[in-house]
Amino acid sequence: MKLPSKKAARHVRENRRQRTQEVVSIEGRALPAQRAVEPARKLIQKIREVGREASFEKGAILFEQGQKANGIYLILQGAVKLSVASPEGKALILGFAGAGSVLVLPENVLEVPCEKSATSAERTTVLFLRRDIFLRLLREDAEIALETAELISQRFLELLEELKTIGLAESALQKLVSFVLGFRPGQRKNDLTIRLPGASQEDLAGMIGLSRETTSRLLSRLKAGNILYWAHSTLVIQNLPALEKMSEAGIGRMPKARCKVAAGVL
Repeated sequence: MKLPSKKAARHVRENRRQRTQEVVSIEGRALPAQRAVEPARKLIQKIREVGREASFEKGAILFEQGQKANGIYLILQGAVKLSVASPEGKALILGFAGAGSVLVLPENVLEVPCEKSATSAERTTVLFLRRDIFLRLLREDAEIALETAELISQRFLELLEELKTIGLAESALQKLVSFVLGFRPGQRKNDLTIRLPGASQEDLAGMIGLSRETTSRLLSRLKAGNILYWAHSTLVIQNLPALEKMSEAGIGRMPKARCKVAAGVL
C-alpha cells in the first residue's frame, strides 16, 4: 500500500492547525458544510451582540428530537453532530456543523417539536439566542429574515442532494464518490480537503448510508490508489480527476481504461 503523498499529508497538517485556532467566522457550516450561499452576516452579528455563551463537553446534548425548539445557536469552537432517530432507536446522521455555523431550526418558526437532535462531537462553545428574541428579529428586520430563509433553504437543498446520493447511486463506491464530489461546488479549486468536524469513520459511513466495514474497505482501496484517504475527521482528495472520471462512468467501479492510476485497485 502506498503512503499518502507529501502534498496530501501537508493538507491534513494545515487543517489540524486551523482547527486549534478556530474562532467565530462566516465561512459556513461543516455539513455538508461550506456550500455557496452568502453568509448570514447580519444574523451572526446580532447573535454575537445578544447571544448567551455556553460550553458543552463531548457527547452533551444541545437539543433533542421531540423537545420544543427554544432558540438558535452560533458555534464558536468545536463541532456538533446532527441526527434523527426512529422509535426503535435506529439513528441516521444528518451531518456535522463546525465553528462559524449557525444552527437555525425551522421548528423555531413553525412552533413544532424538534425533528432532530444535536450532540457535541467534541468540546464545543456556542452562543445561544432565545427563540422569542430570534422571532422578534425576523419580524423587525427584513434582511435577517431573508438570511434565515436562505440558511433554511440551503439546508433543504443539501438534504435533497444527500438523499439523491444515497438513493440513486448504483453501488457503494458510487455513493462514496458522489458524497465527496458533492462538496466541490462550494470549495476553492485548490482545496483538496473536506473536513467533517469531530466525525469518526463510522459517522462518515452513516452519512453515506453504508456500513462501517464497507466504507473502511473502499477508503483503503482508494488510498492505495492515491486517489482519496481519510484521516483526523478529514477526507483528503489526492486525485480529483480520477474521482470525477469514476463519477462520470456511472457504473460504480473504478474505470480501468480511463484512469490508469486506479487500475486494479478495486
